[in-house]
Amino acid sequence: AQQDNLLATAFHPELTDDLSFYKYFLGL
Repeated sequence: AQQDNLLATAFHPELTDDLSFYKYFLGL
């Protein structure tokens, strides 16, 4: 699942604009 999130961020960098997602991603 963590790898899937990494790929999602790599292919959809706009997701990092969502602070909640970004904090969650950093929290992994």
